[in-house]
Amino acid sequence: MSRIHALVHETTADKFPRLYIHLCNHIRFDTQPGRFLDTIFSSLFAQQLSLDAVTRLWDIWVFEGDAVLVRAMVALLGVLETRLSTVDSADEIFAVMREGTVVGEEDWIMAVRYAGR
Repeated sequence: MSRIHALVHETTADKFPRLYIHLCNHIRFDTQPGRFLDTIFSSLFAQQLSLDAVTRLWDIWVFEGDAVLVRAMVALLGVLETRLSTVDSADEIFAVMREGTVVGEEDWIMAVRYAGR
């Protein structure tokens, strides 16, 4: 898990630097990643995605492997960037992540692909 956390950090810092800094300042995203990431990874994004989007992600995961889950986490952060950037406490950030359902399947998959570039 530590390697996965590191990949999420590196990619988020590269793709969404302002959001990365905001998360580091408010929830110690850089030093306590498991607190933030593990529940999403353990549910395989089932709470954040619509049924169509999550099953499509799982299909891609079967063929492409675990790297797609890292891209999906970065894509999720990117999709929720506007909402995450406006909150100032760890509890609010966790609430956005719990309630931040992504529903547009095609847009979601494009965001996952973009996170891998």
